[in-house]
Amino acid sequence: MFVSFRRFIAIFYVAFSLIFFGSANGEAKSLKLCYLEWGKFGGEALPDKGFIPDAMTRIFRHAGYEVEIFIRPWTRCIEQTKRLKFDLVADAWKGPTFDADFDYLQTHHIDSINFVARKTSGIADGQISSLKGRRVGYLATSGGLEKFYANQHVFSQVTKVHTETAMLRILAKGRVDVIVSDPLQLLAVAEKLQPPMAADLIVLEPALQLNYGAALISKQHPAKREIMTAFGRAFRALRGTNMYEQLVKKHGVKFKLAPLP
Repeated sequence: MFVSFRRFIAIFYVAFSLIFFGSANGEAKSLKLCYLEWGKFGGEALPDKGFIPDAMTRIFRHAGYEVEIFIRPWTRCIEQTKRLKFDLVADAWKGPTFDADFDYLQTHHIDSINFVARKTSGIADGQISSLKGRRVGYLATSGGLEKFYANQHVFSQVTKVHTETAMLRILAKGRVDVIVSDPLQLLAVAEKLQPPMAADLIVLEPALQLNYGAALISKQHPAKREIMTAFGRAFRALRGTNMYEQLVKKHGVKFKLAPLP
């Protein structure tokens, strides 16, 4: 029985190593990543599943990995990555929401969170002090809104909705004065409305907060150190090429790369 158990452990270790580390003859290692439907940045029907999955696939391929991307509801993506069903979340914002359970790969990009109003609103800027007493709408599933939550007491009314379309509709109907969101994603949705609403909107500056985006890997992932190191090297190498210019043109997005440390 003791010998059989040792053989079982040996077989398990070999199989595990092949999954996470690849075979000794140089065969590409495999990773499963999840992401969500997010404008042009992620989606099952988009070319190569969107900007973020496309970028992550290219970087990991350069690092020697074969990548499979799964589009999932956001909460499920996070929870299943915690349980190691997925190796990584393709992209998320860095902050207390994820600090306890995940480590971050190389910081990839910077997103802004802004208040958005109709051009006829008469609101001059996005300072919290300028929005005192205003009615604000926000997306319940949106992340990176820590400063908004911390200042909710300033507003006369806060309305929670569950889709970007609903958020835009309540702004158009005058039920709120401003909405808060990542403007790149929001304007992409507004352009698709019938009639299109993007031309009627103004993104208020300054940004409420900046979010630094990176892929997430569970602190419990057995190959965490190797994956993080390989990704960092590949990311820095590809920064020196025209890869991001190609991706921006291909997917029709605006994208701000984070500076290298």
